[in-house]
Amino acid sequence: MILEIEKLVHSGYGLARYQNRVYFVPFVLPGEKVKVKDVINKKDYSIAKPDEIIEKSPHRIEPVCEYFGRCGGCHFQHIEYDEQLNQKASILKETLKKIGNVDIESLNGVVSDDPYYYRNRVKFKVSNKEIGFVGIDEDFVKIEHCPITSKAINDIIPFLKEFSKHFNPSWISVFYSDTTKEYLLKFASYDYIDKDRLKKFKENLTPKSVVGITLVKDDKKEDRVIFSIGTPFTFLELLGIEYRISINSFFQVNIKVAKKLIETITKDEPIFDRVLDDYGGVGLFGLYMAKRSKEVDIADINKSSINDAEYSAKLNKLDNVSIYNQSSYVFLKKSLSKHANLLILDPPRTGLTREEIELILLGKPDYIWYISCEPSSLARDLKLLGKRYKIKEIYMADMFPQTYHIETAVKLELV
Repeated sequence: MILEIEKLVHSGYGLARYQNRVYFVPFVLPGEKVKVKDVINKKDYSIAKPDEIIEKSPHRIEPVCEYFGRCGGCHFQHIEYDEQLNQKASILKETLKKIGNVDIESLNGVVSDDPYYYRNRVKFKVSNKEIGFVGIDEDFVKIEHCPITSKAINDIIPFLKEFSKHFNPSWISVFYSDTTKEYLLKFASYDYIDKDRLKKFKENLTPKSVVGITLVKDDKKEDRVIFSIGTPFTFLELLGIEYRISINSFFQVNIKVAKKLIETITKDEPIFDRVLDDYGGVGLFGLYMAKRSKEVDIADINKSSINDAEYSAKLNKLDNVSIYNQSSYVFLKKSLSKHANLLILDPPRTGLTREEIELILLGKPDYIWYISCEPSSLARDLKLLGKRYKIKEIYMADMFPQTYHIETAVKLELV
């Protein structure tokens, strides 16, 4: 069967129609004619794999990674980078229109940087003591390198292999700070891990730059720490703020784009009297805004992130910051009882709950900066917030080049 690809859709698939049926095909481009195989028929659509590209797009290039097409980490390595940005912008605008009835002709800007070697945190799957990732067919793909992972993390893959031989992990997560040149490791294991044995391994067989190794038990919400050897945190400097980052805390994986995004959305903004940073994590936005505001409140449900935010506020001598280990709902209910000039939102992929949106509409902060990593939930939330707010600016930030993931920053103003 030969299909002609109409467009790319969110999740990175190309959409095609044949005999009144919709087909989704990965690793293709709009305008291409593709011979497909392994068709899986669902109730309302079909999924197929490309077998041969009959007519190629002028934007098609050779992937740089030998594992592309098997490993599940990348989706767009076959597309010129400028065209990746164009396609993502189109997907974002279409999603906002279709789900949120938000019609925008063009974005206010696209924030991007190096399309390779950008990730400062990576979670490797381990199988038979080999390092790799989960493949597109849910299989294991052994790797020797990863071109979207920082060069520093690539450099210690041989060590991770040696570590796996000794401690039989099911997975290993690595965080690297380009500021301190330090690594943090976190892992879960199939075996019982003796603390003294791990301590001796760290002292004698581990690079000095690996400052902390933490054993955890898998948990759906948050990995439960069993014990740590060494220091389970490091530091990272960004835009004049020194952040402490612990092994169980969330931080943006693309530091260069995060820096540019903060600079972009804060440019030409006034000094705010009162700022609320909800889903604030370690204080990426909130601590930076403390230098541009009279009062900042930061909240997050993750205790590790909040501990880091508190530490970093003291480290940077920011005495105008209050930090709360609270759910978003509790934080909004309490903090919006008093007038706020700016509310910063950076929720998970699921977006905001209806209850959270209702509190925001009642509290009426003057401005909202909504940072989203999922266009569909963003579109839904913008539609609901549109009862009281109008969109001032929308920016797309390419935090995850070579993948279909889209980060968006939206500025909203009370009407």
